[in-house]
Amino acid sequence: MPEHPDVAVIGGGIIGLTAAYFLARAGLSVELLDRGDLGREASWAGAGIIPPGDPDRARSPADKLRGIGAERFPELSAELRELTGIDNGYRRGGAIEFLSADDADVVEVWRTEGIAFERLSPADARRLEPLGAVEGDAYLLPGCAQVRNPRHLRALVGARTPRRRRGSRKARASPACGWRTAEPFARVGSCSRRARGAGRFCVSSGRRRRCSPCAGRSRCSAGRRRRAY
Repeated sequence: MPEHPDVAVIGGGIIGLTAAYFLARAGLSVELLDRGDLGREASWAGAGIIPPGDPDRARSPADKLRGIGAERFPELSAELRELTGIDNGYRRGGAIEFLSADDADVVEVWRTEGIAFERLSPADARRLEPLGAVEGDAYLLPGCAQVRNPRHLRALVGARTPRRRRGSRKARASPACGWRTAEPFARVGSCSRRARGAGRFCVSSGRRRRCSPCAGRSRCSAGRRRRAY
């Protein structure tokens, strides 16, 4: 096993697992670190809604990312099913979006991207989905899809890509508690005080609680919000 992986991904939720999967598929050695069981925190409870989009007509980076996800999810779902035998439940069954007066720009985004939508009367919305009293104007989005998060996460955890490099691994119980940078590697400490080096880092963790081994000392980053990039 190499002394340092090409990339260390910190955070084993759906973002971290997906990043690790595609990096390994591209032939990089990857180490995935998480303080607990992979995919068992906020990602496990997510609704798994995949809104439609068109990355080529998107007006913002966030809209472009949404469009890329919508385009690539069917292929990723099929690939994971072939590798693991797990059906993640991907279905394009449509959805109803309820917009308030503050969401007026959303309809314009749909028009710009060429997303199919239909304004529904309250009666039509209740006929499609008997939700009771819901505030806002109802719109049908036939291109909206959904995935079963627990199944999808199990598939990502169990996937082994054809080009997965020697040295790639997934590790639990490895919280990140601090940072040191020294060329050519950056290092992230663990609460066991053992530093891990890597050529690059992808931080995809959410809000962290104070970690008991380091007692939240000033250099500990376990309680800070991190974003993926």
